[in-house]
Amino acid sequence: MVGKYSAGSSSPSHGFLYSGGTFTFLDYPGADSTIPRGNNDSSQISGCAGLGNGTSVVGFVYDQGAFTTVTAPGKADTDVWGIDNAGDLGSILQHFR
Repeated sequence: MVGKYSAGSSSPSHGFLYSGGTFTFLDYPGADSTIPRGNNDSSQISGCAGLGNGTSVVGFVYDQGAFTTVTAPGKADTDVWGIDNAGDLGSILQHFR
């Protein structure tokens, strides 16, 4: 299971994976918020991160301790909502500005 937590309503969000009775906490490097959206049986996680400038969002896949950035070509923001057991990404929300 994946989710997010924060210290308060105006505090940054941090992500987590809860699996086998253990929490793994994750923060996208340089982001002011990390929001996991989905995970698969291999503990790969998809989601989005708000960058420190507060104006752009990047999608990501987190796998074995490493983040891979996912961006939709020509779009300002990308949010990845799922990942299946083959590692294929689910819905990718492209924000238009």
